[in-house]
Amino acid sequence: MITWLMNVFSERTDQARLVTVIISALVALTIVYTNHYLAKLREKKTFDISKVEELYTIIIQIDQVLSKLRKAVQYLGGLPVSKNSKLLVECQSDIDELRKILPTAEMLCRLYFKELVPDIIVETYPTEGPTQLRIGYFLDHFDHIKNKKNDFTADDIGELFRTLTDSEKFTKIVREKCVQRLNKLR
Repeated sequence: MITWLMNVFSERTDQARLVTVIISALVALTIVYTNHYLAKLREKKTFDISKVEELYTIIIQIDQVLSKLRKAVQYLGGLPVSKNSKLLVECQSDIDELRKILPTAEMLCRLYFKELVPDIIVETYPTEGPTQLRIGYFLDHFDHIKNKKNDFTADDIGELFRTLTDSEKFTKIVREKCVQRLNKLR
């Protein structure tokens, strides 16, 4: 092979052309590879930004539902027990909405925001609930109180309020982390 190359490119002008072609090919390949690499980085950045925005939007929805539930739970504390169960039934649509939103939030966190997982996912979750997000404690406690019918106490409402407050802390942590991530990406 080498002898064939030496025979074909025996003249100095042919050798110069060979070197020029090799250098041109290397430069072209380098440019194509660099362009591909930079395009891939842009795509990844755009994708990451879209996922952060998607998670942030979901967290805002969760916050809105939690805000409605906070008002209901605060109101719940001042009602006689006979009216509490009616209010809990009225809150069920908000709870159902929360149950629909949470799996998407958990999926996004597990797939794209692994650094958030220790803050918001409870791996040793006490029950088999719809989600392992910290907010699941509130949902479980709400179900527990609702199933008690008229037997729940002020302590139950206090615990419901405490788990609701923890859930709001969860959403605040996620919102802050989303903003930090967006700032890094931009």
